[in-house]
Amino acid sequence: MFYQPIVLTKDLYAAYNRSLSDFPLHWHSEFEIVYCAEGQFSAQIEESRYVVYAGDILFIGSALPHSYFDCSPDNQITLARGGSVFFGNRLFTEIAKKFFASPVLRQHEETVSLFKRVSEICADRNLMEISSENRLEAHGLIFMIVANLLRHLPQGEGGVRRDKRLQYVLNIQKTLEFVSVNYNQEITVESAAKISGYEKSAFCRIFKQATDTSFHQYLSQYRIKMACMLLAESDKTVSEVAEKTGFGELKTFCRVFKQIMGMTPSEYRQSKSAN
Repeated sequence: MFYQPIVLTKDLYAAYNRSLSDFPLHWHSEFEIVYCAEGQFSAQIEESRYVVYAGDILFIGSALPHSYFDCSPDNQITLARGGSVFFGNRLFTEIAKKFFASPVLRQHEETVSLFKRVSEICADRNLMEISSENRLEAHGLIFMIVANLLRHLPQGEGGVRRDKRLQYVLNIQKTLEFVSVNYNQEITVESAAKISGYEKSAFCRIFKQATDTSFHQYLSQYRIKMACMLLAESDKTVSEVAEKTGFGELKTFCRVFKQIMGMTPSEYRQSKSAN
């Protein structure tokens, strides 16, 4: 299982249409909401498994390990993600502490209509390419979708392991938010610890408990994720991508990229161009 830093846009949240592929066990601090428009897929959340059919909506809370599998070839989804930057710290924390007996809202007409509108707004475009009025509308729709989920999903009891991980994540949330905005700048462990109000040694321990990785490893993974987006979606040179994602030296960037992605930046770009 791995921690997935998923804030890959310059906006406060992510929303897009796509087909869903099998994806291994992972977790992240943001909420993930998946509307199945066509086909079906299965999801595992912690030890429980669910089948999501066309017209269903799946809500995955903060710090919940989950995976996707048995995705039908014809599946089409609209996926939205948002964290404390989008919802605000207080509201995000309140929602994150809730636990649902079942995370699947089935055939709820009102909520499906809201998701269909999000799908229309984001069709074949990322959030930075749509008008400001449509972006504001999408913001409001996602808030309404989450409100409906909170109203209609059956409440349950959270597990001890999940509650502990969630608390660790909330303790370092300010640092995670800071990285999502400032990943292209120099960030030391000391400065990251200070942002969340910890001494260096305590911060390193809590960060490891929250993410199963060190801060340096997390920062490198986040920067490489952002580099992948630039390589796939822009014509910037590899040197420019390295600079844009906070790597001081091209040699270091290429070495870290290959360690994480299993290929060089140029090979990654070529694979995306071929696809």
